Amino acid sequence: LFRVARPRDPFKSKQLEKGLQELGEEGAIQVFQATINNNLLLGAVGVLQFEIVAQRLATEYEVDAIYDAASISTARWLTYPDEATRRDFEREQAAALATDVDGNPVFLATNKYNLQVTMERWTKVGFHTTREHGQRPRQIRGGDQQHHLGLVAHAEGIDRGRQPASRHDPDAFALEQPAD
Repeated sequence: LFRVARPRDPFKSKQLEKGLQELGEEGAIQVFQATINNNLLLGAVGVLQFEIVAQRLATEYEVDAIYDAASISTARWLTYPDEATRRDFEREQAAALATDVDGNPVFLATNKYNLQVTMERWTKVGFHTTREHGQRPRQIRGGDQQHHLGLVAHAEGIDRGRQPASRHDPDAFALEQPAD
């Protein structure tokens, strides 16, 4: 489930942002910021999770927020094999992009068909269903070309014994064990 969060009192925008940032960092809810309009988007597995976050925002941050339905079906964390692919993808898909609380790039699909078509069109881009909590994007150098990997650096994946990711991103590593 996804919701757009906005404060009932516009003067409480900073408190809402701070509260959601902290709640997102502790893992209480997934928080995304839309790239185009900077809307704060919340992702949860159920309605109860939204209710808990709303209660915590009201008591801990003194923010009364409004949670509007969002036309988002699913989110995928992104990895790019190179800077040119990242630029081209971001240019074409700008309306569907956001960042999570750690600054990782995320694709927000309106439905499964939209996700499928985008994945088929952008075979070099990695679309990941999960990411490690607290993981921040990083820049690494591969040969003479700079790579922007939104999730994990190649060396970290080897050190932790991860399996190579799907065909969508051979330089990234899967964040979950593949199903046998």
